[in-house]
This record gives sequence, structure tokens and C-alpha cells, in this order.
Amino acid sequence: MESLDADEVRSLLHRAADLSGIEPTRRILAARPDLEGAVIVERLRNVAYKGRLDLIDVLLERAPEGYDYLADAELLSHGAGSPEFVQTLLGRGADPSATDRSGFGALHRAAQAGSAESIRILLAAGASPMARSYNGQTPLSTVARRNIWRRVPEDEIA
Repeated sequence: MESLDADEVRSLLHRAADLSGIEPTRRILAARPDLEGAVIVERLRNVAYKGRLDLIDVLLERAPEGYDYLADAELLSHGAGSPEFVQTLLGRGADPSATDRSGFGALHRAAQAGSAESIRILLAAGASPMARSYNGQTPLSTVARRNIWRRVPEDEIA
């Protein structure tokens, strides 16, 4: 595995995380102690998007020095479609109002994903339904466009 370049290792990690789970991911990480931190952060965001809580701690063991996953708004945003993921990161201290480089927060992403339960969790944690992204979009406008009003009672959004 040492002869594989970074793109090949990235692809192997992607497949291991998607299909196989913890042990193959650990084996790949153990075989490549020189793996760049950016690859680990990219994989963290990918498994967050897929709601793979089982792999978060495995990848965090190899996160780059100084990487604060609780301050990584993109990590929470990527996992916003998974209520379990959102609840876990918030429980560990993630900021429900943090925004990514586009100005989108986890509440925007939960609304885009149509995850009523993630929306409830984020609202209860203090995320604002009126927070504006850089293009002026609010989570509330996304909920309206996606027509998920039926799944989130109006008194929980306002």
C-alpha cells in the first residue's frame, strides 16, 4: 500500500468507508502513516455526509494537528441530513450556528436534505431559521421551497 499515490489511497479510503466500515479503514490508515491531513478531513466530511458515525472517531485519530472538528462548520453541515450525527456533534460541543465558507449553516443543509428531525434538533440547540447565507438564502426559505412544512410544525420554526 506504500506504493499507492495519494489519489489511490483517497479512493481506497472512500470505498472502505462506504462499503466496508471500521476495520478496513483502520488498516488503510495504519498502512499510510504519512497520509496528509487534508485527505483525512475530506474523508471526515464524506462520512459525515453519509451519516457514518461509526467512522468519525476512527478518522479523528488521524486528524491533522490543530484540527478542531467541533469548529469545522462544514463537518456539521455535511452531516446535517443525519439526525444522529447532528445530535452527536452538538452533544460534543459543536456550534449549531456555525457557517461554512458559503455562509450556509447546518440548518440550511438540514433543510436542503429535508431532514425534519435534524431541523428540530438544530432549532432546539439555537440555530436561527433566519440566518442568511452569502446568497441571501435562509433555512426558513429553504424549508418553504422544499415544502417540508408538514414535517416541521410552524411553532418550531418561528
